[in-house]
Amino acid sequence: MVGRVKNTAKKALQGKTGKLFLVSLFALFIRIILISACVLTVYFLSSNTAQDYINSFGAGLWLHYLIYFISAVFILLLVQTTAAIKLGETEYYGITAGGGSGRLKVLFSHCLPLSSLKALMFYVTVNVFRLLWLFVMLIPCGFVAFITFLLYYDTGLSLRVFIALSFLVVFLFLTGIVSWYLSIQKYCYAALFSAKSKAFSPRNAIRRSIAVFDCSGINPAAVKISLLIPLVCCVFIIPAIYVLPYIKMSMAALYTESKKNARLIVRPKENKPIVLHTKKSFNW
Repeated sequence: MVGRVKNTAKKALQGKTGKLFLVSLFALFIRIILISACVLTVYFLSSNTAQDYINSFGAGLWLHYLIYFISAVFILLLVQTTAAIKLGETEYYGITAGGGSGRLKVLFSHCLPLSSLKALMFYVTVNVFRLLWLFVMLIPCGFVAFITFLLYYDTGLSLRVFIALSFLVVFLFLTGIVSWYLSIQKYCYAALFSAKSKAFSPRNAIRRSIAVFDCSGINPAAVKISLLIPLVCCVFIIPAIYVLPYIKMSMAALYTESKKNARLIVRPKENKPIVLHTKKSFNW
């Protein structure tokens, strides 16, 4: 199954590897510029030079609030545009994996104010869910570490018991990280769903991603792990970023393969089916 996904990605990349590489590099370059502008804005506002410049106007406290408000809006626009570019890149790969021919303007298809805000909310929502799962998976490790700490400082522990508990903490930590990585794979298709239709809310995109994950016979983690070898090899030969089109296309091809087994989702609170994809939807 993994080999079939990778072969599908290779076929989709034929004659397009260079173009996709330039698209990914261009998208990465724009995101770096936007994030750098955010960092520079925050740095400038927190510096003494900025405070002296504001005070040179001789105005009251209202000017400070106005400048900070404008700066906050500016940073928000930069951050949500960064999310929009990332979602546009995902859409570009989805279209290419479906056999279509994406244009460069697809990268900016989510850059309108409301669309970019939705893109930002999507990534915030997905990352909040990932952090919550990380917290849940590390609860056993944290509990044992806390008990070990209390026993060590209150009652004292022999060296053997302390070493045994330390190994247990490390084991639980590694187990929690692996379990967390496997559990968050259910969200790997959410970006493709969100990029595919602007009508999907972040929760709807996540719900559809989980449905496709449950119906799929391939765990995305297996595909990602199999791609580590070419990525590591390219670090010593050519820049690793050149492998990004293959990695991204493999995930888009995995989405194409997985959604064949998932046609409908039923809302948990409503017995109304939701069509995942129809003939009128995008070609991917």
